Amino acid sequence: MTSQRPRGGGGEDLTDPPAPKKSKTGVRVNYHPFVPIPVKSFKNHEAALIYLYNTQDEGLVRKTMSDMPELKIVGPCTDQELLAKALSYCLAKSNSIHRIIFDTCTISPETEELLSQGFQKCSELRIQHCRLTSICLDLLHSAVTNRTLITLNVSQSALSYKGVKNLCAGLGNQDCVVQELRLEHCDMTSFYFEELGSAITKNRSLVILDLSHNDPQDSGMKGLCEGLRDPLCNLKELRLRCCNLTSSCCDELHSVITNQYLLKLDLSLNDLQDSGVQLLCEGLRHRDCVLQKLRLERCGLTSSCCEDLLSVITTNQSLITLDLSRNNLQDSEVKRLYEGLRDPDCVLQELRLWDCCQTPFNKVDLLSSFITNRSLTTLDLSYKRRKNKTLKRLFVSLDRPDCVFQELRFCNCGLTSSSCVDLCSVIGTSRSLIKLDLSWNKLEDLGVKRLCEGLRGCILQELWLEHCDLTSSCCEDLYSVMINLPSLITLDLSHNNLRDSGVKRLSDGLWDPGCVLQELRLERCGLTSSCCEGLRYGITNRFLIKLDLSRNKLEDSGVERLCDGLRDPVCHLQELRLERCGLTSSCCEDLLSVITTNQSLITLDLSRNNLQVSGVKRLYEGLRDPDCVLQELRLWDCCQTPFNKVDLLSSFITNRSLTTLDLSYKRLGNKILHRLCVSLNRPDCVLQELRLQHCGLTSSSCLDLRSLIATSCSLIKLDLSWNKLEDFGVMLLCEGLRHHHCILQELRLEHCDLTSSCCEDLRSVMMRHHSLIILDLSHNKLRDSGLMSLCGGLWFPGCVLRELRYLLFTDNSIKPQLMC
Repeated sequence: MTSQRPRGGGGEDLTDPPAPKKSKTGVRVNYHPFVPIPVKSFKNHEAALIYLYNTQDEGLVRKTMSDMPELKIVGPCTDQELLAKALSYCLAKSNSIHRIIFDTCTISPETEELLSQGFQKCSELRIQHCRLTSICLDLLHSAVTNRTLITLNVSQSALSYKGVKNLCAGLGNQDCVVQELRLEHCDMTSFYFEELGSAITKNRSLVILDLSHNDPQDSGMKGLCEGLRDPLCNLKELRLRCCNLTSSCCDELHSVITNQYLLKLDLSLNDLQDSGVQLLCEGLRHRDCVLQKLRLERCGLTSSCCEDLLSVITTNQSLITLDLSRNNLQDSEVKRLYEGLRDPDCVLQELRLWDCCQTPFNKVDLLSSFITNRSLTTLDLSYKRRKNKTLKRLFVSLDRPDCVFQELRFCNCGLTSSSCVDLCSVIGTSRSLIKLDLSWNKLEDLGVKRLCEGLRGCILQELWLEHCDLTSSCCEDLYSVMINLPSLITLDLSHNNLRDSGVKRLSDGLWDPGCVLQELRLERCGLTSSCCEGLRYGITNRFLIKLDLSRNKLEDSGVERLCDGLRDPVCHLQELRLERCGLTSSCCEDLLSVITTNQSLITLDLSRNNLQVSGVKRLYEGLRDPDCVLQELRLWDCCQTPFNKVDLLSSFITNRSLTTLDLSYKRLGNKILHRLCVSLNRPDCVLQELRLQHCGLTSSSCLDLRSLIATSCSLIKLDLSWNKLEDFGVMLLCEGLRHHHCILQELRLEHCDLTSSCCEDLRSVMMRHHSLIILDLSHNKLRDSGLMSLCGGLWFPGCVLRELRYLLFTDNSIKPQLMC
């Protein structure tokens, strides 16, 4: 049975109520009763607020607003002034405190006064990716001086000097109780930091300050540190990632570390070098230092600073997290740091040394460090084959009562069912272990049976058993765990031959009131449509939110049964994956009814099913339905013939919730691509991820894509792999990437016929673009000369790239330079 939206007595649709009449004074007065509507019945929060404002029913407003702790305004509204009035009115009448999020909006001066009145009922305010006018910046002062605002986030929104002065004036006001302030990517320079340094000396409430991705320079840091050293400053967490800092500023920072309140400091992606870290270590060794977390990822460090760091981790009694990833520390010095873990005075719980040495070293020293250290909480030994003797030593050490490991990962470590005897003891006695990954080990049913014996009475939350040679025989033991272990929320059994009989038993477990499982993965488990009758009831478990049944022959009849469960009002499933399940267009009518009625499902993956043109078109029609809340619909490789893409474009344009769009393997043509880019560039578009693999795009296609990535207020991921873009196309894309409004974080250009000629443009992007963190250039003929250009960008202090993929170059002569 499909749900009907509530209607008033006259049959009108209450999501579009009739305009209220006006009294002689001009105030709106209602002469008909408004029936309360659940918040999820509205397309978005804007519609709900405007509806409530039109009712002028204070009782209805208070009742509805109590169900809306978070108000999210995404993209510009067609009538900004009306929305501002509605938001101000609803907040004023509400008895609750709310979180308000403005994302990719333009806040105009006309709405400033209205919003400032409404913010009196706001505990958290986020203004992200927004374009603020100079007049509107006064809004920040009024926001921080209200007595309810705890968190203010203005990241990715350019602030003028006047705006920062207004903000600082508000922070210094005695009425300000803001505890968390985030100003990432706000184009702030040294003058702004000096203002903030003065403001934090007058503020007793601020404890978290994030100034990452700004350019304070040494003079700005001096002004900020003066404020941080003030006895009245209570700041506990400071983030300065990618701020173009050098070793010169560490002389100021080393005295800040001794502040008796500062607990967390992030200086990653700054060229501090060894001399800078040596100055920081002086502060860390000071008896007044209480710092708990220090992050120094990619700070240009070498082995020269390790002796100072070793002295810190063996003497400092407060530091529990140290991140030194992506620094060239060399093998010998990494071993020295591991030796520090064995020191009885070491209290470090987390030491990150990812990508810090080029060659492997003796793992006995490493294992000894883990065994003797009583504070480390995470251990990942995946893809390291261990002999039984070594494993037994490890499990015995983990079985000690003073072991505090919370997460263990042993993927592909050569474990067998006999290994589970010792592991069972670890699981059963540990009072800290919450995550266990044993994937890609031949545990077999006997091994799982032994594990399940240890699971009784433990506090494990996540169990991963992918590719463990399991059959249906182990499902009875797993059923017992599902209904008797109230902590287990994630279970991955993918790539095991469980068959229908095994999953039927697991479905019984899902249906049991004692099961609180939130995520179940059953990819490629040899299932057919027969198992779907049990799963139909299993997915109505009020806790289950993620289910993966990909690569099983469920066929249309199986999915039709699943849809019966998805239409049940008690179903809360948010993510369903049915990739390669033998589906055809016959099941699309049932799926259409699900995406237009189910108010919780936000991700649906139907890739690699032969849905045909008719089935795909029906699903796209569902996207246009105002009740559709789907954010991600994957239909990759679902039809063999082209179809009218006008319907497709219409679906994307009208859907206000879709955040991921995958059109891979669909030949779009320049005309359709142009229309697509125009629609995606609309202010009300909220798309964050666009995939266009194998779409027949060429360099001329990049003209429209250039405009899209330059001005889109929401797009952060773009995949153009397997298209013949060539160097000229990448040059056009780089022009868009260099635009100051571009917020793209991930760009994939695999197999795009690129050569070394495009690398100079890409290098300039890496040096100037402050949001791009992932770049995939695999399977292109970049040559050594091209890679050298990219290395020049990587060495630049302002480069924030975290991942660069470059498979298939002509030779390996460039490797030493890249490793540096």
